[in-house]
Amino acid sequence: MRQTFKRPLPCLFVLAVVSPACDSDPRADLLGEVFAALKDHDAARFRRCTITTADFDLRAQGVSPFKASMTYLGGVIRPEEQAAHQKAFERAARGGQGFIDFTQDRFAGGGTLLGEGSRETLGGSFIPYQVYSALVRRQGQTVDSKDLYPRFVIAPWGDGFRLLDLLLPPDE
Repeated sequence: MRQTFKRPLPCLFVLAVVSPACDSDPRADLLGEVFAALKDHDAARFRRCTITTADFDLRAQGVSPFKASMTYLGGVIRPEEQAAHQKAFERAARGGQGFIDFTQDRFAGGGTLLGEGSRETLGGSFIPYQVYSALVRRQGQTVDSKDLYPRFVIAPWGDGFRLLDLLLPPDE
């Protein structure tokens, strides 16, 4: 049988090398991961996307992960913030009027930058954050969720971003 390409392997290699260089937005990647966790009701996956203000202070103080739980920040504040994340996760996944419908909607990309600011930590440092909506596929159309909840508060962490909070409407 006659081979059409004399050197198919180098061509495939070039494609593999070029593909990762595509413009990938780490914020949109994070939003997609958070959206998938909410859609699948996967609390463990959601937790891996989050960060707490205590984490920022612990890192600034150089506290090891082992010793972190023995500090007030790591033993009290961080678990409280993680519990708040879990509560927000459950409420967002449950949905309702004015929420993204995670049972039907599909993630289509990062949405609108709705705001930015900084949050002060217990240690006195400031965490810059941005609030985003998400683009969702709903009934065959792409819709910006800027008028829906949750809204996604993200903060820089390491080489990427983490979810600092989910903004939800006040409890009724």
